[in-house]
Amino acid sequence: MYTEIENHGFYKIVTWDKTRLDLLSQLADLLPHGSGINSNWYLSSYKYHGNIYLRANNTYSAMDEWGGYCHDYKFSAKYLYNEADYTNCPICEGRGYRPFSDMRKYHPDMNDDQMKVLLSDNLNNPVFSIRDNQPVFSCNSCNGFGNVPLPKFDLQMVKVTGREFICCGYDLSDYLYQTLEYLGKDNNQV
Repeated sequence: MYTEIENHGFYKIVTWDKTRLDLLSQLADLLPHGSGINSNWYLSSYKYHGNIYLRANNTYSAMDEWGGYCHDYKFSAKYLYNEADYTNCPICEGRGYRPFSDMRKYHPDMNDDQMKVLLSDNLNNPVFSIRDNQPVFSCNSCNGFGNVPLPKFDLQMVKVTGREFICCGYDLSDYLYQTLEYLGKDNNQV
């Protein structure tokens, strides 16, 4: 069964699966409107290899150096829906701690004694990994928990249709990627 829903004039959801209607509505509430993205959003979803992908299509109205609109570019953004709230920390690989040797990457000018003071409350009581028997420190990326919040919608790709004109500037794909990448990542709330 084909379903179409419009809301606030800024987006149109097209889905054949009513269970994804809520998901598409959540994404639609996060998508930006204005600053060149002035048209309606058209949203759809599909399943591929067990993952749910959401596609958001719109038009970007580029401006020239005098502040006037000069060209319209159609673009598409593809998001992966993450059902889990958390994932293993990519820095410590889910352990919650990092090996002492990682400190060398970030503080190459420190000697061993300075690092021991930095990593341990007491020089007589350094923290050691039971598995590796080497000094470790709590991962500053995940605060020692071993996992980090996973965004509900993870931007996979932005595709711009058409050639970029010099009057609009270049790197439109990069600009749109940066604009659309952080939806819901600040608080993992939708």
